[in-house]
Amino acid sequence: MRNIFLSVAMAAVVMLTSCKNDAGEVIALRLDQTEIELVKGSEIQLHAVTVPASDVSEFEWYSSMPEYVSVSPAGVVKAEKIYYKNSTDAEATPVSIYCRYKAGAAECKVTVLPLNVESIEIKLADGSSEALVLNPGEEKMLQVVFHPADADVELDKLQWSTTAFEYAVVAKDKTDGSKAKVTAVWPGSASIKAEYGQKSAMLNLIVRPINATSVTIAGPEEVQLKVGQAVQMSASFLPANATVDLVWNSLDTTVASVDSETGVVTALAEGTAEIKVVAGLVEDIVTVKVSK
Repeated sequence: MRNIFLSVAMAAVVMLTSCKNDAGEVIALRLDQTEIELVKGSEIQLHAVTVPASDVSEFEWYSSMPEYVSVSPAGVVKAEKIYYKNSTDAEATPVSIYCRYKAGAAECKVTVLPLNVESIEIKLADGSSEALVLNPGEEKMLQVVFHPADADVELDKLQWSTTAFEYAVVAKDKTDGSKAKVTAVWPGSASIKAEYGQKSAMLNLIVRPINATSVTIAGPEEVQLKVGQAVQMSASFLPANATVDLVWNSLDTTVASVDSETGVVTALAEGTAEIKVVAGLVEDIVTVKVSK
């Protein structure tokens, strides 16, 4: 009797196993990864297995938000861009990737991480990056180029500065944070610097001088003064934006003196003296006659 019972039981087990294998029913799916962090632009291959194990190799893959995280028919996941559920969120929200076969399904949550800036450079608006040469008062728009081009950038962290503000000043553009306007102030050289975190770039600037082509002392060619009197001299030069200083001097300091910076002439003794003004490479002279 016992042998008969064992024989029947073994036959039942064989029948159940046979039926299960013949049916090949997949009751669940599993993925080799259920949570992933991917840098924007990168890819990873997901692998699915059935429960129980089978030789099924074709699965249906889809993404809950393919514009942020896409998946190919073969299960290759690509981080397209960062998804923030709310615009004020500091951290990214995961996107779900699903794998399905018949009634079985599995999920993997993918969080897209920022693509960091590797380097920056400063260029002119026309795209060149050569040394910048300007005249005093001239302006140019500069722009920072980030590498790689699709890096995630927070423009409020970009800072601009100049190494010599007496020669050039720089101001960040209010409408485009990647740009800045540089203004040449006075002849000399300076470097314009852009900083983004630990990354920095510099562009050399040369402000060239503008020479005066002529200088003219205002008033008559001869000035009459009495001993002890003083008069303010003035002069103008062309072009008006020439980067020169006016320097005054007297050719006879016993008769009349002149302040080298202000041009104030003082009569000292009877006689005649010439007062000269120099503007760079050009000059003009006026005669001062002093009487008692």
